[in-house]
Amino acid sequence: MSYRTSLGLKYSDASQLAETLNSEILLLKKALLADEQVGLASQQDLERTQLNLAKFLRNLVNCLKTGKVTSKQTVESPIPDDLIKRLEKRHLGRLEYFLEDLESVIHILEKGEAIGDRNIEILDEVANAADASASASFRRMWRR
Repeated sequence: MSYRTSLGLKYSDASQLAETLNSEILLLKKALLADEQVGLASQQDLERTQLNLAKFLRNLVNCLKTGKVTSKQTVESPIPDDLIKRLEKRHLGRLEYFLEDLESVIHILEKGEAIGDRNIEILDEVANAADASASASFRRMWRR
């Protein structure tokens, strides 16, 4: 496989992850607002989204604790190395607190409890890092 093809696959994975995270977080935000005009999805869609996000965040926490992505985690839900590095760099010196925040969000999502503004901010931070990772992959791909 050529280097350019490899970059293309990395970009594809990173952009798909960013898109998925953004759409799932948007669904949670709509549920938080509970505005009838927003066009909420069904309760079943909301529960599925919460469980998907919890599973992804659990994998992310494991990656952040070990500092690397394992092959099992890559198969379950691909997490770009760049995303791990970005979050580690952003939370340098206070990674343990960030991991606690993520664990709190995971607990809320798994229990199906109402998610608050602070938890949405944490999810947005992960989604922003995923967006930045996808953008960086795209730029690397086109520089070659």
